[in-house]
Amino acid sequence: MFTYLKKMWMLLCRPITIPTNVTGQTMLSTDKCRIVTISPTNDKSRFVIDLVEDAPEIYVKPDKDGDIL
Repeated sequence: MFTYLKKMWMLLCRPITIPTNVTGQTMLSTDKCRIVTISPTNDKSRFVIDLVEDAPEIYVKPDKDGDIL
């Protein structure tokens, strides 16, 4: 049985690739995320992820210089 049954919270984000000026090199960023809860299962390497339905999506927008805030 579980000795540690606390739920964890996490941001589940959609990855997007950003091209750079360096040939063959890209960066990863995101544009939107969802809040999820994570619960353990009987298998130590598996977890159950549930979307928090009443939490709105979180939109990540770059500032005027292109940096993510």
